[in-house]
Amino acid sequence: MHKMPDKDLGFWASIVATAREHGLIMMLTFIISYLRINLYSDGRSWKAELLEALLGTFVIMMAAHGLQAMQINEGWAWGVAIFVGLIGIDKARSVLESWATKRFGGD
Repeated sequence: MHKMPDKDLGFWASIVATAREHGLIMMLTFIISYLRINLYSDGRSWKAELLEALLGTFVIMMAAHGLQAMQINEGWAWGVAIFVGLIGIDKARSVLESWATKRFGGD
């Protein structure tokens, strides 16, 4: 029987290692995302803004690491991640959707 990830010490060790290595970047990403969300929010609750900033931070970190895994230069990977953080997840999604529709066709 497989262990649950939260019961595995290696899982938590990797979480701590990631936080140590990228903690400052994650914190700054969260702060910038939260400020942008708060500035352009349409009357959403602070809990919704906080959750969106937190999820956005994780998406941005995954995007940067994903681009690095695809052998993209580290500077470009972090540059793309920062750009996504500044324009927001929703805007980045709409840009990617319009690009994919033009490139591959669609409904």
